[in-house]
Amino acid sequence: MNDKKIAVLDLGTNTFNLLIRDLDKQVTLSNTKIAVKLGKGGLSQNIIAPDAFERGLAAIAAHVATAKNFGVKKLFAFATSAIRSTTNGLEFSAAVAAQSGVQINIIDGKKEAAFIYEGVATSGALTGTSNALIMDIGGGSTEFILVADNQPIWFESYPLGASRIMENIQPSDPVSLVDIQKIETLLEAQLPALLQQLKNQPPLALIGSSGSFDTLYDLIAAKQNQPLLTTETTVTFDLEALRSLSEELLTNDIHYRLNMPGMVEMRADMIPISAIFIQWLLRQHHFKNLHLSTYALKEGVFSSLQKDPDLWQVSLL
Repeated sequence: MNDKKIAVLDLGTNTFNLLIRDLDKQVTLSNTKIAVKLGKGGLSQNIIAPDAFERGLAAIAAHVATAKNFGVKKLFAFATSAIRSTTNGLEFSAAVAAQSGVQINIIDGKKEAAFIYEGVATSGALTGTSNALIMDIGGGSTEFILVADNQPIWFESYPLGASRIMENIQPSDPVSLVDIQKIETLLEAQLPALLQQLKNQPPLALIGSSGSFDTLYDLIAAKQNQPLLTTETTVTFDLEALRSLSEELLTNDIHYRLNMPGMVEMRADMIPISAIFIQWLLRQHHFKNLHLSTYALKEGVFSSLQKDPDLWQVSLL
């Protein structure tokens, strides 16, 4: 086994992501994800439901097995919204430690946002635009980072993840106009500070990171007979194509969405929530460009580990 092979385990609300890199060779050995939907059936009551609890344990065991197969000795696990905000999140962490020997670092929303900025910065998505707003739609929370002169000047985490909104609103399928209004009212009530920041320091570009934006890009690419995302770290969205796609997602049901070329099965139920959120934001501020960063939290965590791994609790495999 090679001590220079490091694994980062990102325990999100919807997916558990494993990133393995070789520090000596500076290459990615594995970048895999498992759909867990940790918030399903319990997030509105701030609990991890029993079936989600078991899915989470099974996913971590699978990721640990993958890491061991690659000869990884050091794994750093990080948990975000679903685990930090639920009443049995610590119970879940203890069960993980007992079953898999993985020690979970639970990070708060601001730290999560800071890591997302680090990940996006390493993707190259900030190149060519000095002022931008980074938006990361997770399952339990959504993070915003305002960047001026390529430096973060404001960042915040909101309990407005796609899974959390879906659990609270319980929208129809297809989503109704009443449900859309409920979601937009929720956004307006919770995001006045963000809107004020956009007025104070107007960004030119919106940079989306994480799974929802990845899927939206692939859906557009498939419609235009363009290649889907593979090794790209940053690409640019066609804003009009995104608007048209959002309308299609909102007016068709889950069965239609599952059959759309480019759709990721685990995102088909919640992608309308993300589309509503993004289109709402695009109406609040005139962004000249919309970019995608395929790097986000786990890449930002990895960057911090290269600077000082002793800051975090490590799991020795």
